[in-house]
Amino acid sequence: MRKLVPILEFAYRLGYRDLYDWQSRILLCYEAGEPVAAACANYTGKTSVIFPIAALWTLHNFPTARLMYMSATWLQVVNQFFASLERFREHPMFTGWQWLESEVRTPVGGFLFGRSSDVAGFVEGIHDQVASPAALLVDEAKSIEEGVLETLSRCHVTFRLYASSTGPASGGFYRICTAQAHLWRTFRVPSSECGHVSKAEIEADRENLKDSVFRIKHGAEWLYDAGESMISLEAVRALLADPPKVVSGKVSAFCDFAGPGDQSVLALCEGNAVRIVDSWRHRDTMHSVGKFLSLFRKLGLSSYQIGGDEGYGHQLMDRMAEVGFYLKRVNNGSPASKPNLYANLSAEWWSVVGELIEHRKIVLLDADEKLVAQLTSRQKLYDSKGREKLESKADMRSRGLESPDRADALVGAVMLNRPGQSGAIGERELAGIRFGGARRLFGGETVSFEDDD
Repeated sequence: MRKLVPILEFAYRLGYRDLYDWQSRILLCYEAGEPVAAACANYTGKTSVIFPIAALWTLHNFPTARLMYMSATWLQVVNQFFASLERFREHPMFTGWQWLESEVRTPVGGFLFGRSSDVAGFVEGIHDQVASPAALLVDEAKSIEEGVLETLSRCHVTFRLYASSTGPASGGFYRICTAQAHLWRTFRVPSSECGHVSKAEIEADRENLKDSVFRIKHGAEWLYDAGESMISLEAVRALLADPPKVVSGKVSAFCDFAGPGDQSVLALCEGNAVRIVDSWRHRDTMHSVGKFLSLFRKLGLSSYQIGGDEGYGHQLMDRMAEVGFYLKRVNNGSPASKPNLYANLSAEWWSVVGELIEHRKIVLLDADEKLVAQLTSRQKLYDSKGREKLESKADMRSRGLESPDRADALVGAVMLNRPGQSGAIGERELAGIRFGGARRLFGGETVSFEDDD
């Protein structure tokens, strides 16, 4: 059996003697067969260091392997990546290999080829075969068309490495780094982790570049907010960095029910602290009903403490009512309490929660990057009357963003906890209650109610 060369030893043999810690960690994850996604500052060396090591190591250890390197532009494929491989042409580890403009071949049929495409239908599938593992190396992944990334996601490969500079918080690679991060080993690589980028250069750019440009070039940050978001990213980051003291108080919860492909979410607010209790995807709506009911009972929640989104949740809340949980039903399209300022209730709720975050009036417990992204990527718009309105979920999807299910649940839990939001059962819910086998006291008189059955 052919003895495999460890990837860091292989890098050393190639002449990479002083890899940065983040470079070593990315390569080790790649070697282990974990899908890797790295959001990198500019000039970190991903195209000249990480991708060449990964590609050549794979072909050296698995001579019959098949690799595809992809970037958004053909110039990057040929003039940067394959040009960077040329210096290894005469290396003794690669004797007998064939080196072409956009292809490298081993003597036993393994190959690495380059592609660029903005049309998903023209991307060849690449899959593992017996004794021939496959690898996908995707550079500048933020610029790859959504349909192309979707095509690549259906490829069954042993090795998968995506890397890119950052930009606006949208698109397939952004979603990989945030909403789908649990499926990947993700890295964020700022310039401060790259010794070849001097502190003087970083500080000069801090002075001379626009803040948004600096944050992409050196911070490897996704720009969720350009002053257009309903909830400010800067305010969320400041709150997470310096949260106020947790104060106990009233308890409220909110259910966001899943549409097709979305998540069901339960959020809980107690006093000034709010958190996501659980989130999940499941095709069976009755499974989700059961899971919500189980969580209600574990948390000791009563009907009057819980609200739910009536959009997708109408039938689910009907079923919950049948077993004694009469949730406060919320229609996000309802008129706002301040109709001169907000186009509807949803816009009002998001705007108010944004103000609470900005003024550090709430605590976001256990907030992960997925929640941060959902809270801060939804745009604030205006109608013809000058009122604030919220970007629709359809428009968010057109920008490559997922449905903000966690954020919706969190906003609902916070708002039900606010003064004047009692969460009391309304007339519609009350009308559906069936009292059976119990005795109730009305006007000082005891009355017995029986089931209709």
